[in-house]
Amino acid sequence: RGGPFRLDRGHKVHQVSDEAKAQVSKEAAAAARKMAQTALKERLKEIGMSGAEFQMYKEFISPIDGDIASLRATLQSVEFKSSERDWIKRQSY
Repeated sequence: RGGPFRLDRGHKVHQVSDEAKAQVSKEAAAAARKMAQTALKERLKEIGMSGAEFQMYKEFISPIDGDIASLRATLQSVEFKSSERDWIKRQSY
C-alpha cells in the first residue's frame, strides 16, 4: 500500500481508503499497472538484475521480511538513543 520505500527511510506513507480504491476505473488501474511494470523493468536494468533473479530474490526475502523490519527498527532505536545521549552530555546546568 505504501510502496517499497516506506518508513525505513523516513518517507511519508499515504494510505488510500478502500472506497477510494473502488472508485478507480479499470482503465486507470490497467495503465497504473503497466507503468509500474515498466518502472520495475527499468530499475532491474539499472541494477543489472534479470526478471528471474528478481523472482528468486523475492522468494528468499519474503520469509524474513518481518525480521528485517524488526532489525531496522532496533538499529534506528539504538542510533536515536546514542544521539540523545550525546545531547544530554552536552547540556549545561
